[in-house]
Amino acid sequence: MNVTKPFKYEVVDSFLLESELNKIKDIYSTLSFKEVHTDLYNFLQSNELNYDDRFQFFKNKLDNVFKDKVAEKDVFYTLFASYYRKGDFLLCHDDMVDERLYAFTFYLDDFDSGQLVLYENDCETVHKKIGVCSNRLVIFEVEENSFHEVDQCRSSGRKAISGWINSKTKKCQSKSFARSHKVHENVEFFDLNIDIPVNSFVSLEFEDIEVKELSRSLKGPFIDRRVFEIALEKLYTPQLEGYALISAECLLFTEGCYILCNDRINAVMGDILDVYIFKHISDKHNKPSSTIGKADAHSVDGFITYVDQNSNMVFEIDAIGNHMVFGKRNGHCICIHRTLRQVYLKHFYLSKTKLGF
Repeated sequence: MNVTKPFKYEVVDSFLLESELNKIKDIYSTLSFKEVHTDLYNFLQSNELNYDDRFQFFKNKLDNVFKDKVAEKDVFYTLFASYYRKGDFLLCHDDMVDERLYAFTFYLDDFDSGQLVLYENDCETVHKKIGVCSNRLVIFEVEENSFHEVDQCRSSGRKAISGWINSKTKKCQSKSFARSHKVHENVEFFDLNIDIPVNSFVSLEFEDIEVKELSRSLKGPFIDRRVFEIALEKLYTPQLEGYALISAECLLFTEGCYILCNDRINAVMGDILDVYIFKHISDKHNKPSSTIGKADAHSVDGFITYVDQNSNMVFEIDAIGNHMVFGKRNGHCICIHRTLRQVYLKHFYLSKTKLGF
């Protein structure tokens, strides 16, 4: 099957001879793996395999697939093996890294989850889910809309050999999405008289005002975030002397939601103050949600993560119901890892300096 929209991809079943498939399974069983994880992914990965002579026959087979697709000369492969455990995932991304021409992944065994999910150009609508089948090769051209992800695995055992065919001459530039900072339409300010700490965050009990919910919708683009944005009849927003409001959002995180480091909330510079208001999960009739337990509704440890410029975790903020948390960002980046529980959050960020938004 060879498809050209929303981007070029192809599924090749029975890619290897049975003897070759058994050979690559034997090689796979000898490999060592280490856990790799960021805000974007979590799974086990081998070292680079391109220089492992045992994979030469596999690359020769790939050459036959790419010979009519790749015009560039002096191409080369990067190659690695992966193993996904229960709960492992690879969130939506575009693979747009210089030199990459085509991506490929080859499945060793049948597996009932961890499908390859391809997205439409809006990076929110699912185009197709490609199942994990033994001896199946999937390839796609790396381009600005090659949005894809590996769905979360429901059990352990997803085995694959993946990589790219590359050219030194290929330059990549990711698709640009509108990433303007959001201010809720119906904002009403209230004065917040607090002492702002310089190098820490403060958590205080805070009884939020119940306000009618008008609507909720799942928002992306998924290369940045996957979260429900909630429109309220009125969003009560903290006002601090000397600070200007940049963004005010009401968000609902359910299982599978996240915010990545490249999200718009991190596209600000200067003296930034973050204010979070957490509350219990309620349905539209303001009753406790029946989908989560009482303890889960009240607290989620390490919900918001702050990282430095090298993606190292600096500290985490727990989500505690009926609490306000505030503090200075100090140049760090915010992410919310793929969630397993429901969290209702209002996030405000303000600047002490005038920004040109």
